[in-house]
Amino acid sequence: MIDRVGHLRAGAAARRAPLAVVGAAIVAAAACSDAAAPHGPPPPPPPPPNEVPAPPVPVCGGLENVCTVPLPTYDGSGQLVHPDVAVFPGGFAGHEFWLAATPYPNGNANLENPSIFTDDARRWIVPPDVRNPLVTPPPSPAHNSDPDLVFDPASNRLRMYYRLTADNTDDIRMQTTPDGEHWSQPVSVAKATGIAIVSPAVVRLPNGAWRMWSVNAVKGGCQTQSTVVERRISSDGIHWSTPSPVTLVQPGFVPWHLDVQYIPTKREYWAVFAAYPQGAGCAADDLFFARSVDGITWQTYQTPLVSRLDYPAYANAVYRSTFYYDADNDAVRLWLSGAVLSAQKTWIWTLSTSRWRLSDLLAHVSAPAPPFSGVPSAIGPVTWNQSSADAAQSDFP
Repeated sequence: MIDRVGHLRAGAAARRAPLAVVGAAIVAAAACSDAAAPHGPPPPPPPPPNEVPAPPVPVCGGLENVCTVPLPTYDGSGQLVHPDVAVFPGGFAGHEFWLAATPYPNGNANLENPSIFTDDARRWIVPPDVRNPLVTPPPSPAHNSDPDLVFDPASNRLRMYYRLTADNTDDIRMQTTPDGEHWSQPVSVAKATGIAIVSPAVVRLPNGAWRMWSVNAVKGGCQTQSTVVERRISSDGIHWSTPSPVTLVQPGFVPWHLDVQYIPTKREYWAVFAAYPQGAGCAADDLFFARSVDGITWQTYQTPLVSRLDYPAYANAVYRSTFYYDADNDAVRLWLSGAVLSAQKTWIWTLSTSRWRLSDLLAHVSAPAPPFSGVPSAIGPVTWNQSSADAAQSDFP
C-alpha cells in the first residue's frame, strides 16, 4: 500500500550555524503576503491561451541532491510557493501526480492565485483543458494563498481548499473536480477575523471523517512573535467546527505554514511546518518535522528537516512544503518551496524536490545539529545510487 503525499530528504546532516535574526523584521515585511507591506504593482495582462510547458528536464534522477522542479506558471516566472501534492499510484484522471501551488514572483501577492499541474512523461504540465489560475484574482489588497489538495473517494472528486484574505478576514474556500480539468465554483467553508486561518491543511481519514489544521497568527500576522496551531473537525469537509488548539510547538520558534497528512500504515499523523526564530519574522523559516497519534498532541524534533543553510536557493526561508510517504519503500519525498533575497533586493522563489529513507529522516531530525563548518551543505541522500533497491521509485516529477 502507498500512502498519499510524502516528504523528501536524506542521509547526512548538514552543518548549521547559529540562527541569526538581524534585519529579520525588514526581511519578513518584504517577503510575506501576510505582512502589512503593500502588495506591489497590479497583475500583468492575462497570459496567452497556450502556456509553454516546462522542458522535459529530469528531476533528481539519481537521488543525490535537491533538484529544482520546473513548472509552467501562468505569469511566466516559474516562481512558486505553497506547493501541495496529491499522489495516486492507481491514477486519477489518468495521472499519478497532481500539484497545486501559487505563483509568487518577487513576493507579488497579486499573482498568488492557486494553479493546478499534473505529470506527463515525468514532467509537470498544465492539464490540457485548464487555464491557470483556477481562482479569479481578487482586487488588491485582497489576495489568495495556501492551496491544499485532498481526494474524496465518496464522490470520486479531487478537492482544492485555499485561503482568501480580504477585509481583515481569512476565508477558506473549496472547489472540486471529477477530472482535474473541470472545476466547480468555489464555496466558503470557514471564516475568521484577522490572520487567523493560515495554511489550512485538510485530511480525510479512512473512516470518512475530516480534519483541518491551520495557524492562528491574529496577534500580528507575518511579524507575530507567537502563533497557535489549531484543529477543526468535520463530517463532510464542508461544515467545520470551531477551532481547538493543539500542542504543535517548536521551542524557540514560531510555527508558520504547515502541511499535515494521515499515514494509514503508521496509524499516525505527520506534519512538516515552516517556523521562524522568535524575534524574527516569516521570511526566516526553517522546515521542521512532527508526528502525532491523535492529531492533538505532537512530537516535534530539535533539528530542522531542512535548514536555511542547507540550500543556497533557500538562504532566507524554507517555506510551506509538502510530502509523500512511499510505504512500499519506507521512504519520504518532499516538494519544498523557499526564497532567497537577490543582490537586486528582489525575492526569488524556488520549488524543488528530494527524497529520504524514513530511518535517515528520523535520525537526522533527532540528532543535535553539528557545528557549522563555514560552508553550507547540499541536502539530499548521499548513499543512494541508481542501482540501489531504494532507487526504484526515483522518477518522481
